[in-house]
Amino acid sequence: MRSYLPILLLVLFGQFCCGQQQPNIILINLDDVDENTLSPTKINLFFPNMERFCSEGMRFTNAHVTTPLCGPSRCCLLQAQYAHNTGSRVNDPNSEKGNGFDGGHRYYIEKGFDQDDLSTWMQDAGYRTMMVGKYLNNDVVRGIPAGWDDFYSSWGSKYFGTYRFTNRQVANGRVEVLPQEKNRTIAEAEDVIELISAHSDASPDQPFFMYWNPLASHQTRDAAGLIEPRYNHWWPNLRVPRTPNFDEADFSDKRGALWMLPRLTESIRDSVDAHYRERILSLRTFDDMVGQLFETLDSKGITENTYVILTSDNGWLEGHHRMNGKSVPYDRATKVPLYVLGPGVQTTIANHLIAHIDIGPTVVGLASGVTPNWIDGKSFLDVLFDPDIEDHNWREPILIENWAAINTSGLPDPVDLASTALRYFDEAYIEWFNGEFEYYHLPSDPHQIRNAYDQLSTARKIDLATEIRMIKTPTIPQVGMIRPFEEFDLVGRQFDLQGIAEDDEGMLAVKVALIDPLDRRFWNGTEWQDDFFQLTTELTNPGGQITKWRIPIDIPRTAAIENPIRLRIWAVDLSRNYDSDRSAWFRLDLSPPVCRIEHPTRHQTVFNPFAITGTVMDENEVRQVRLVIKDRDTGKFWNGSIMVDDWNFHLAALLEDGQWSYQSPLPAGRYYVSVRGIDEHGNHNATVVNQFFKVQ
Repeated sequence: MRSYLPILLLVLFGQFCCGQQQPNIILINLDDVDENTLSPTKINLFFPNMERFCSEGMRFTNAHVTTPLCGPSRCCLLQAQYAHNTGSRVNDPNSEKGNGFDGGHRYYIEKGFDQDDLSTWMQDAGYRTMMVGKYLNNDVVRGIPAGWDDFYSSWGSKYFGTYRFTNRQVANGRVEVLPQEKNRTIAEAEDVIELISAHSDASPDQPFFMYWNPLASHQTRDAAGLIEPRYNHWWPNLRVPRTPNFDEADFSDKRGALWMLPRLTESIRDSVDAHYRERILSLRTFDDMVGQLFETLDSKGITENTYVILTSDNGWLEGHHRMNGKSVPYDRATKVPLYVLGPGVQTTIANHLIAHIDIGPTVVGLASGVTPNWIDGKSFLDVLFDPDIEDHNWREPILIENWAAINTSGLPDPVDLASTALRYFDEAYIEWFNGEFEYYHLPSDPHQIRNAYDQLSTARKIDLATEIRMIKTPTIPQVGMIRPFEEFDLVGRQFDLQGIAEDDEGMLAVKVALIDPLDRRFWNGTEWQDDFFQLTTELTNPGGQITKWRIPIDIPRTAAIENPIRLRIWAVDLSRNYDSDRSAWFRLDLSPPVCRIEHPTRHQTVFNPFAITGTVMDENEVRQVRLVIKDRDTGKFWNGSIMVDDWNFHLAALLEDGQWSYQSPLPAGRYYVSVRGIDEHGNHNATVVNQFFKVQ
């Protein structure tokens, strides 16, 4: 366990001399706010109430989250641990973007993390604990987590009219619904102020810890938008500052999947500019609430004994490196604002490397509490009260981890950007899932444009690879699955099994077994056999800490089965340690679509213009409906314009509710039409549906 005794004695000595109690502590953790957005320049332009952080507090200019994704990042904050130790790697384990890894609210509670986290450490230190706003993501569990005396959790990503779960009136909590016209930032701030005021009046001798998690400036698809109506007309010409990494021109040196990202189109530029303005205006509402919070602290006479910490759960790229979002190891996603103001804190700038997981032990240190010996974070109390401490070597490098894919403009599907990285005081080193590397010397390349990995010496490359493995505490190999994803998913006879695996030492192999449990058979890559059999997958980064794995499966019709198939997966590290195997179920899609012709009916006479219509149903998605139209008298085929000798087909338009339609004028005559439906796995109705009709 780390010792905070010298600095705690200093803090306590100052408090006792002034006749003060333990300090109150307010930790504000914003959402999707990069360090640049709350720089003193931006605060001076847009946020008059937050200016107090600049004029009275300490600004940390080199603070980074360790997993740049909201839910896992907040879990890391509460546990003061890296995500590979918490196991909470993604927002939603029920999302393909999560690559099959765990995370979310339910995971946090089921693992018992709420029994031993920042909230319980603060209770043990004698504090009343209060949580308001966004807690963790998805899989909501109704019930008050163990460490919170007051728990007011807002659900989802709506700025107006959201659901909340609080113990305001019922000890175990109940759901509340905000009026549609009520902005949640305002509602949550009102709760923050009410809780602080009530506690200060009722129990002035007990310190409080307030953990406030506003949604601002998180993007939302809610029709009501992000902006409080009174600000709708403000700053109409705001746009994203065109820094050198905005719509980065040359990606030839980038690695991972980044090479496939297109340049930003004019419409995408317009979109990110509009979103940037919305984010600023959402923070303007938050700034108003900060003003009310400071007024409350002043009116209650507790300002001089209250620390206020302002930060964010991750940064945000708005066209930077051609991306919109987070989940990448670049500074725009990992570097977050960090301000601290309170008794004894100097008004200055500190450049020390700080990790988001360092905030928890610092808060507990301010409270004269104790943290467990298993945490990864390091208290920066010594820097708070002596910012002249040498900054370059104050902290070992920060590990930055990501397992999730990212949605970005210009591409229809999420982009896999799994990576492990190191952020030094002035260097950044990245290992991508495909075994490629990036390195940036930040004093000479602050916007991370020129990948200098190839210019490093062999010795330096070895040092970086060694250090990234040393920082990860030894773990058993972990494996996540991407395809198939849904339980009992339907897949074609030809498909890829895919996923991600990781280990601190490096991955040797990923093994899979396909099992027919009803007949107790195993797939050997060619046929089903009675003896147990493992298939070896292809790795994109053999020997690396994180790798994608893949294996193509081709089960011919002669070997296909209708039983559900069980998939078991094992990850093996370089020391041949196995993880506990992961299991899933899927089914082969062997069912052909059911296709019908509804119009024209058999032997019906029709007149131009007319349409051939019908239905097609399948347990999976229908890809095509094909029609062949043949003249019964000449034996020729309709090509859409004239009758020809060669056979050809036409694609019907797929409509809602399984309907399809084909429209084309036909010359007078007698015709034969045949229809075949094809699903996404290539199954088709073996018996062609046909109809005779006459055109006059």
